[in-house]
Amino acid sequence: MKEKKQIVTINPTDFKADKCEFKNPVLTLLKFLPQNYKLIEGLQEGVYLFIFTLSFFKNLKVMRKKRFYLFIVIAIALVLIFRRSCNHTLAASYFDKDSEDWSIVGDAQNGTGQPDYQKEGGNPGGFLSADDNRTGGVWYWNAPEKFLGDMSAAYNGKLSFSLKQSSTENQFDADDIILFGNDKKIVLDTPNNPDTSWTNYSVKLSEDAGWKYNDANGEKVSKEDFNKILAKLSAINIRGEFVDGADTGSLDNVVISSK
Repeated sequence: MKEKKQIVTINPTDFKADKCEFKNPVLTLLKFLPQNYKLIEGLQEGVYLFIFTLSFFKNLKVMRKKRFYLFIVIAIALVLIFRRSCNHTLAASYFDKDSEDWSIVGDAQNGTGQPDYQKEGGNPGGFLSADDNRTGGVWYWNAPEKFLGDMSAAYNGKLSFSLKQSSTENQFDADDIILFGNDKKIVLDTPNNPDTSWTNYSVKLSEDAGWKYNDANGEKVSKEDFNKILAKLSAINIRGEFVDGADTGSLDNVVISSK
């Protein structure tokens, strides 16, 4: 058994599948702006371009055209920002309206397999929660069909999500993420358990991220097998239970994106 320290990681972009299309202007900005490093890089490029242009204008004699040139530069800066921030999202669940067909596997929710949908308190907006049955097992969030099937395009991409738990006492260790596909099971042990506030995770979908066959003590997954699993992905399980005792786990912002 080992305890893990909290570490907050970045998420991929908040866009719909294979499109640079915002879902909801307010919620998207709240989810997207604080966490997206590519947007920050784009903003930096835009600021650098803006400063360079202002320096150029100081030596420009034709002042009547200054506003026109400034408008062009701002437009280019905005294009840079959104091009940098546009990842291709293959599947996403933000739980803004309902549970989006996510389910529970393991000893939670009295065996119903159905999580509770919460309209407020997410990261932000809606989210899912589930209560442990305290029967000694470990329960997991189980992804719906839209995350499964041929996910070959996700190789070297990211699986990101937000978790929180009701308590950080009596923590225990277990496989944190489990992928099933092509008659194989691979697992990943993340470096930290979630806090009682929202904790963001971003996991690379490739063999060099530390994925193992069957359990944390298994052999390292090969590149060939990882691609075969993604090509026939049959289940994604994300651990929801971290306390040895009664607890409540919560999930939000699950995204699979390509590189």
